[in-house]
Amino acid sequence: MAYQEKIREQLRALRQKRGPQVAQAAARLKEGNRIRKALLDCLGRGEKNVLELAAETRLDPAVVFWHVNALRKYGGIRDGVKRGDYFTYRAEPPGKAGS
Repeated sequence: MAYQEKIREQLRALRQKRGPQVAQAAARLKEGNRIRKALLDCLGRGEKNVLELAAETRLDPAVVFWHVNALRKYGGIRDGVKRGDYFTYRAEPPGKAGS
């Protein structure tokens, strides 16, 4: 029993030490999911470029660019046509990711 109690105490100490880091990671994940959902909602209404997405979502264009590239790489959006100096993006139909 002494061994099990020692393990429990070590786990309690680890949870106390790592708790804030876990909470911060969960908050970052939640915010990233919120941003990607907002971008996909915007693109569901038509093709847009990064600057248009940034204006519509009120996010920094650099943040939008980062998430757009992640969505392009891992599925969710596709490249659209080039309008002027900017490429546009469109939502990828469900079930077509990675095709």
